[in-house]
Amino acid sequence: MTLNQYSIGYERATRNNHRKC
Repeated sequence: MTLNQYSIGYERATRNNHRKC
């Protein structure tokens, strides 16, 4: 597992959360 991929997934989730708000 690459750290970069994890960071992208985390950022994507945060972005989605912000959009939901």
